[in-house]
Amino acid sequence: MFHLRLFHDVYPPGAAVTATRPAPHSILYVFAGSAAIAGSPLTQQEAGYFRDDLSVEAGPAGATIWRWELVERTEKTLPKRLRQGNAALPHPGVGTYLRGGI
Repeated sequence: MFHLRLFHDVYPPGAAVTATRPAPHSILYVFAGSAAIAGSPLTQQEAGYFRDDLSVEAGPAGATIWRWELVERTEKTLPKRLRQGNAALPHPGVGTYLRGGI
């Protein structure tokens, strides 16, 4: 079984990062700014699908990137609350984020 994880990454201008253990399937969406991801330039409101290489180099204004990772569900990848039996994980969702509610 697989699950989808969402991360919000904020990079300062010119920052360069290489994932040490990237997920095999990732979609990155540039919410603000610009970045080169695995050598592919993306600007605000653009997204790309990436496998294995998740090197990110932020543009001159930096970048805010939403990163979705499809990973195999194992005991190690489950949130601690779920491993302890707390099945309800409240999350306001992306719509709330876009409206400034988070």
